[in-house]
Amino acid sequence: MESFMLCELCWIYDLQRRKLSVFVKNTNGSRLKNLMTGEVCDIPKLGGDYGVEFRIDYKKILNTKDYIQYDFNKIYGIAGTRAFVSLKGEAKQVEKALKKYYKDDNHCDYSPYDYPEIDVYQYMSTSDIVAATKLAEPILQQTEEVKRREEHFKNSSYLEF
Repeated sequence: MESFMLCELCWIYDLQRRKLSVFVKNTNGSRLKNLMTGEVCDIPKLGGDYGVEFRIDYKKILNTKDYIQYDFNKIYGIAGTRAFVSLKGEAKQVEKALKKYYKDDNHCDYSPYDYPEIDVYQYMSTSDIVAATKLAEPILQQTEEVKRREEHFKNSSYLEF
């Protein structure tokens, strides 16, 4: 059973097909794996200012015209434990710790970076990631940002000649 670190994952919402995919890079950064389909693709090499470098172009990889990119913190902020059911225990511990912070008289002295949060450096199995992505897709489609971007995409495609 494969497992991946949450901070290494990248969720891509394809505005053309209205689908959410999750990608992970290999260790040397030359290939991407789509965890939803299991498809592995090469990251194109481009000539840059400092020689040849790898640049991820999701438009070419997904064969789409537009997309929205999310990291774990953004996708978890939108979907929460409704999608990431396996993180419910960690979310309860974070709530307990936050309540302790707020009960403390000096909680205003802490930086927002000091507050407890879900550990993005923990591993999650592939099946849990795929299940969470499938649950997060309808939640994501109801957000205002995605609705606005989809509407803009539809309108801009009508203007193309």
